[in-house]
Amino acid sequence: MKKLSTLAAALLAATALTGLPAFAQEHEHNKDHEHHVNGDANEYENTKVSGVIRKIDLENNKVTIKHEEIKKYGMGGMTMNFRLKSPKQLDGFQAADKIRFIPDKVDGGYVLRSIEKTE
Repeated sequence: MKKLSTLAAALLAATALTGLPAFAQEHEHNKDHEHHVNGDANEYENTKVSGVIRKIDLENNKVTIKHEEIKKYGMGGMTMNFRLKSPKQLDGFQAADKIRFIPDKVDGGYVLRSIEKTE
C-alpha cells in the first residue's frame, strides 16, 4: 500500500511539474496578447471613425450611427447607439448626414467625444 501511495504521489508531482511550463507559456501568451490589444487601443485612441447618422434622439441624449470598424475597440462595422456628452453636439446635424467621429467607452457604454460632418 505504501508503494502505491508513493507511486501515486510521484505521478501527481510529475504531472504537476510537466504542466507548469505549459501554464507559464499560456500565461505569457495572454500577457503578450493583452499588451498587443492595449497597444492597439492606444494607437487608435484619437482615430476618427466614418459613419452615417441614422437617428437622432435628443430626448434620450443619444444618436444612432451606422459606422465602419472601430479599431480602438476591435469592433466591426455596425449600426448602434452612442450617448452624447451634450445635446448641443448635434446642433446642425440630421439623419442621413455623413460624419466622422471619435467614440469613447464610458461606464460600459459608448459616448461621442467629437463629431464632424464629411462631404
